[in-house]
Amino acid sequence: MVAPHVLFMFFFATRSQRTALRHPILRALRLVDADLAI
Repeated sequence: MVAPHVLFMFFFATRSQRTALRHPILRALRLVDADLAI
């Protein structure tokens, strides 16, 4: 099962890839996902 913030991040990234990459909160969530993936 995928976490809700992952779905939101994916949806947001598809709408505006550059904005998603620059967004500090989304970048933080990406770091958290990386830790959870390990």
